[in-house]
Amino acid sequence: MTRQGRLEAADQALRETVIMDLERGVQRDSWSGSVPRGLYWSPDQRWLAIHADDGLWLRELATGSMRLLLATPNRAGGWRWHPNSGSLLFTWTRPDDSDHTLRRRFRSLEDRWAGFRDNSQLFELDINSGLVRPLTALPSSVRLHDIHPDGDRVLVSQRVIDYAEPPHSLFTLIELELDTLAQREITTLRQFNDVLFADHDYWLLAGPGLHLNGESADGATTQAPLVANEYDTQLYRLSQDGTQARSVSRQLDPALGGVQRLVNGDLLLTATAADRSIVLHFDAAREAFDEINFGFELVEDAVASQQLPFRFVARGTSVTVPQRVHEVNVDRRGRPSAPTVLWDSAPVGDADVVFGTVHDWSFTNDEGDVIDGRYYLPPDFDDSPDANSNTKRHYPLIVYYYGGTTPVSRAFTGRYPFNLWAAKGYVVYVVQPRGTIGYGQRFSALHVNAWGRYTADDIMAGTDAFVAAHDFVDGDRVGNIGASYGGFMTMHLATLTDRYAAAVSHAGISALTNYWGQGWWGYGYSGIASRGSFPWNNPELYVGQSPIYSADRITTPLLLVTGDSDTNVPPGESHNMFTALKLLGREVELVEFPGEDHWILDRQQRYVWWDTMLAWFDRWLKDEPEWWQHLYAEE
Repeated sequence: MTRQGRLEAADQALRETVIMDLERGVQRDSWSGSVPRGLYWSPDQRWLAIHADDGLWLRELATGSMRLLLATPNRAGGWRWHPNSGSLLFTWTRPDDSDHTLRRRFRSLEDRWAGFRDNSQLFELDINSGLVRPLTALPSSVRLHDIHPDGDRVLVSQRVIDYAEPPHSLFTLIELELDTLAQREITTLRQFNDVLFADHDYWLLAGPGLHLNGESADGATTQAPLVANEYDTQLYRLSQDGTQARSVSRQLDPALGGVQRLVNGDLLLTATAADRSIVLHFDAAREAFDEINFGFELVEDAVASQQLPFRFVARGTSVTVPQRVHEVNVDRRGRPSAPTVLWDSAPVGDADVVFGTVHDWSFTNDEGDVIDGRYYLPPDFDDSPDANSNTKRHYPLIVYYYGGTTPVSRAFTGRYPFNLWAAKGYVVYVVQPRGTIGYGQRFSALHVNAWGRYTADDIMAGTDAFVAAHDFVDGDRVGNIGASYGGFMTMHLATLTDRYAAAVSHAGISALTNYWGQGWWGYGYSGIASRGSFPWNNPELYVGQSPIYSADRITTPLLLVTGDSDTNVPPGESHNMFTALKLLGREVELVEFPGEDHWILDRQQRYVWWDTMLAWFDRWLKDEPEWWQHLYAEE
């Protein structure tokens, strides 16, 4: 087992990787400072491959002896053991050597992506001789998906530039014989997550709108005029000839994510279930799903033993529980044990931290849909009447949402730290509006070609219902915040209502056409979120739902935040709105973080970013402008 934590020393983030012996409950090895890039156990448990900065090392577990297998710079990765444990498969990347010094030619939309013209091919490394054998030599990069349990075949895919149909991508799925290196094209797919070998066929993770040879598979349960949300991933059984696929999960509300094949042929899958992230065991014989209860609300990663009976280990968190590693054992009758704690990060970083309570809260909208949510209370929350005035304390409220195609998860922390906001004296309400995966296909289909139409209604209705149901909230001191699609929602909401006393939009989209054409992935995402709609055939959507065209309706004080190197939602989207509101004489601020992309990752800049958002809310929701003035003093 490996664990990774963060320790604070001299205001620096330190990483530690530890190998634990689960049988003996003792530590076998550890690294700090320069930790390995990856650790890879051989199927027979004899070897541990260690990918370090200076190469790939091989450790014999019985003796502890180490030897350098391959001196690899940064161009090797994706290590995967062959089932016979005598070799490792990996990808080696040859960088694009085109000269972009004086000019740069864009031959495809993907040329905007850093490293797209790099070429990654598949190789095999023999651990006894150290010899490396090339397995593929295709014109563009390949991705390794699976090695057959017999070790004779592998599944790879290759991206093909093709924009004929949304989401304007195309992938060729290939089966490769390892002995002869003969290749057989199985099928082409517009979009898919992963593919694994089944008994005689393949397991395929793809969206509900999967098409093969121009024919629709049976993954979608929605009816016209609704269009299935392709992020609501299904599990299919794909025929060996690649011509047919049958969904085995179409009635499953959770949206599937990653997949692993277990030693007995069953599958282990991660899934989004409402605002939780869960792990499902798929019994291949019964074609039945069962949840493995690891004791987390958000499972971040899970692995299974390569022997029977199974031992499952997972890393995860809950809304007020920091990262832990838990183990679940399965007896010979298939009955899982209660989860046991293998490692707990709380004593490392949160031993003296007091958290407020978190409560689930939902409401039913006018269309009869139950809209999930939860709220965070300050650690010192007190709603008892004041002894002198006999009135309750009223707290300012922050409403958070994403509104894109995934729910706001129940993670302990993240880029938007709800527990921290609550600790600063706010009640925080997180709402899960229509359009997200994890609630069934009809619910998620409302994301397609909507761009805020249902989402805004749910956020506004949820805000009013929450304030009405909780008399400790001050209904006049309500702020709202969202990022990316949620940043778009903040701008959009500001054109619809003056309900909020202050608003924050991080990396928000102000003009749908700009995002579609300029963001690195805008055209691909729009191929799902705006399926079949383009600026030339649906200007009502691209103009009517773009906040910039209704900027004159905005009266809410608006903070716009962006990284100046954002490749997903270009910073110009925030600049559009900043220009409009400045010319209109409205209350607006634009704060840009140099060198940062879609996320603010630099440690010091992240602290300033968090302070900026809270200071903005303090200024408008608490009538406390001092923090903002300290951060952004007027000359």
